[in-house]
Amino acid sequence: MVENKVYRNRDSRISELAAELGVAPAAVTKHLLEIEKTALLHVVVTPSEQGKRVYERLQLEPRPRRPEPSEVLDDIRTAVLQFLKHHPEATAGEISEELALSEYATTSSLRILSVVGLIEKRRGPAVRRGAPPFVHRLTPHGETVLGRT
Repeated sequence: MVENKVYRNRDSRISELAAELGVAPAAVTKHLLEIEKTALLHVVVTPSEQGKRVYERLQLEPRPRRPEPSEVLDDIRTAVLQFLKHHPEATAGEISEELALSEYATTSSLRILSVVGLIEKRRGPAVRRGAPPFVHRLTPHGETVLGRT
């Protein structure tokens, strides 16, 4: 069962949600799990009343506190911001190579800077066949914060 807090605390079965949305129950389950990754929701697996099937119970959790930019800026992330100031539209690979950072340190720093709104990520121009790479650039807020450091 899915606790539906949006619609008057009414419980809904995954099959009911699937019928309402016109999609397969597996798609509803997949989307619920994707929503959970955003940390807005917490999915707990509980047995149904009959005990024959397992349904997911969706519980709304409070949104986590968004960290302040000053809390997340360290030397590496400040260096990434400085690099993006002079090289807008840089890919994670370019940042990693130019700053001599590991791929993990680069992607982790980019993800954190994006969460606090200092940079934005979007698809860049196509280079070869396949999906274009993601590029990063400072947001206006990021430029302001960088100017203060």
